Amino acid sequence: MGSLQSCGPCNCSSYGSRKVYNITAQPIQQWLVDANNAGSASGMNPATLLAIASIETDGNYAVVYNGTYGIVQVGQDRLNGYNCLKGTNYKLTDLIAQGPNITEPSAAVAVSFDILGRSLHAVNLATSSFKLAATGWNGAMCGNNGSVQPYGAGCGSWPIPTATTCYGVAAYQLASAYSGWWNNPSTGQPDSYYWGGLSPVPYDTLPTYIQVCFGP
Repeated sequence: MGSLQSCGPCNCSSYGSRKVYNITAQPIQQWLVDANNAGSASGMNPATLLAIASIETDGNYAVVYNGTYGIVQVGQDRLNGYNCLKGTNYKLTDLIAQGPNITEPSAAVAVSFDILGRSLHAVNLATSSFKLAATGWNGAMCGNNGSVQPYGAGCGSWPIPTATTCYGVAAYQLASAYSGWWNNPSTGQPDSYYWGGLSPVPYDTLPTYIQVCFGP
């Protein structure tokens, strides 16, 4: 069985797959307001944040796995960078709404999305590729060149990927699945940057699930 961390090629029939929620499904779209706010703050299309929430946790803000916490699985290094930027003292447990600073799920999701959005924006600017930005968030690299400082100078740096993993492909597939949220109405073109808040749509706008493919 392959994985989404693979460098590809990504092929469901050869290496396997898994189903994840489309971003209009209720478990993901329930966080649309928080995604809109974080997208505005970070400069990313909120659909990109929802896509990664789907891949990482199926939209479950309370997940803890292998040292990462919350709806988009933030690690201590990212949280340190964000605290450095904001002058805050968030703990990883805040990201699952069980911390000393945050005990409300929406607030935990809001901070997690802001941490993610700033990372995506920095790599997106450097590469003009949301697939590479998503790959960078996941951290499984298939080559890298240079680094970005998404939380400001002195607040940590992360490598810039040079090749897309199956994780990056899956994130793009999810984010772009609904053109009403992906295409900038001002240009009529796909746009991973923030162009405005997304309006809620019926949960069945897309099929509940979408299949994402593994690589070797």
